[in-house]
Amino acid sequence: MKDEKNYRLATLTAAIAGVFSIVVCALLFYDYIRRSQGDPSEIIAFQAIKSALTKQPDNEVFKLQIRTLDEQLRREYYRQRAFTIVGAGLLLGGVAIFLISIKTAATLRRELPYPQPFSAPQDVESQWTRFGRWAVAVLALTLAGLAIVLSFTMRLDIPCINEESGTAAALPKEKSSAVEIKPTATTVADSDSLPTDEEIAKAWPSFRGPGGRGTSAYTNIPTEWDVGSGKNILWQTPVPLPGNNSPIVWKDRVFLTGANEKRRVVYCFDAASGKILWQKEVPGTPQSTVGVPKVNDDTGYAASTAATDGRRVFAIFANGDLASFDFNGKLAWSKSLGIPDNSYGHASSLVTYKNLLVVQFDQGSSAKASKSKLLAFDSATGQPVWQTDRPVGNSWPSPIVIHAAERDQIITAADPWVIAYDPNNGQEIWRAKCLQQDVGPSPTFAAGKVFVANESPALSAIRADGQGDVTATHIVWKGEDGLPDICSPLAGNEFVFVLASFGSLTCYDTEKGDQLWVEDFNEDCTSSPSMANKLVYVFAKNGKAWVVEPTREKCRRIAQCNLDEECVTSPAFQDGCFYIRGKKSLLCIGNK
Repeated sequence: MKDEKNYRLATLTAAIAGVFSIVVCALLFYDYIRRSQGDPSEIIAFQAIKSALTKQPDNEVFKLQIRTLDEQLRREYYRQRAFTIVGAGLLLGGVAIFLISIKTAATLRRELPYPQPFSAPQDVESQWTRFGRWAVAVLALTLAGLAIVLSFTMRLDIPCINEESGTAAALPKEKSSAVEIKPTATTVADSDSLPTDEEIAKAWPSFRGPGGRGTSAYTNIPTEWDVGSGKNILWQTPVPLPGNNSPIVWKDRVFLTGANEKRRVVYCFDAASGKILWQKEVPGTPQSTVGVPKVNDDTGYAASTAATDGRRVFAIFANGDLASFDFNGKLAWSKSLGIPDNSYGHASSLVTYKNLLVVQFDQGSSAKASKSKLLAFDSATGQPVWQTDRPVGNSWPSPIVIHAAERDQIITAADPWVIAYDPNNGQEIWRAKCLQQDVGPSPTFAAGKVFVANESPALSAIRADGQGDVTATHIVWKGEDGLPDICSPLAGNEFVFVLASFGSLTCYDTEKGDQLWVEDFNEDCTSSPSMANKLVYVFAKNGKAWVVEPTREKCRRIAQCNLDEECVTSPAFQDGCFYIRGKKSLLCIGNK
């Protein structure tokens, strides 16, 4: 009875080991076929860049793209090598267990020969022995053949792509974290025509306005409106393509972007009438059109808000396409940063600094992927000026530019670091470890402190005058209630506000971090709160909106309004009005 039970166990083990070995062998064979065919998207992209680099051997953009392909090539090499080694080990182990189990089952099932009067006994053990020898021989030949094939197909060296010629060369040495690319005289933007600080303060040049603060420079902003009755609706214009980005404004121009799986468009509206002055498609590249980026509905293909320096408008999309247009709609330059490895889709917005366009290009499942970078391009030509590797995975906040401790700083946020960079060269200034998990809200700045918030772990106030790792020295206070997962914090000299996605607005004291009050709107909210004339504007996803007056004791509701369409974006304030994007249209709301 015991032998029968052991026989069944050995037979089951052999069956499982056999199936396992077949699956592993099939996966190894599939990986070999895939490698032998090559990656068509990489070949197309490489050929296009190689051809362009041959014509323009000093073009820093093409060299940067060559380096990107080189990094992808090395990463794929290590993946193939690890897959082959692990697969071969698993296959050998599975086959060994299969043979041992078969031999054990045969031994347990062996019957003793009984003398027969008319025929010789059948030698079952000899038959199994001959079968086992043939099976081992066939298996040995198969494994030997597989080893030969793998040895010929797996590269023993790690080639890289030469930036000058586009050909294979030796692997370059690792670069430092911040790489400064010296531009030639023809690549530097016309700095004499840069906008003044006063012009920037009056405009709304990037996500949440000057400095990313979400605060209006004007006090004559309407507090009541209603789309249904037309009250204080100056104009409403449909936007042809969807997008979750917010409007930006420079004088008489309002800019938005829209996109779907196939098209990426920049729109320019007349600020006074709402008329679409021009709409221009962003040209694709071999790198950006080989596939469709992974996004979800809350992000979409045009989640990043555009930016302007008063001379040009800049836009980035989920597939990594980056483009610049002048105010007449003429394409100044465009490039592909590669389709980002982002679990929800790229959503970080652009920001400008003097003659630079800054891109927070975070990607990868974690910092170990080593894919995230902060990039700076010459705004006039698109030539790269510097790039910095970032020790984070994919994230969704937008960078802001502040002036603190007598220096300009670019502030970024991602799990787990808030990092400040020197905008002139990309060198890190300070960092604070205070974030976790998926980080969506963007940082803001007020009263000498950087404020960052996320659903996990806290709202943090960080003094912006540090150097190096300031986690233990410069985090002034933390708040743990009403934390947002999407909406960015709103900060002033007296109050800091955080808006949770379930519609709870929490007010903290800017200096001490004391929680002052909580106001529940009981609606889903993904639009970041904004401020004008000391009043806070809150927009719900269903189109409802509230204007509230904060005090230290309570939140007093001034008005409740309605857009009559969904809204996930933030308003852009101007003199006497503001612009807000709904799901279908762009609206201008002002005092009639």
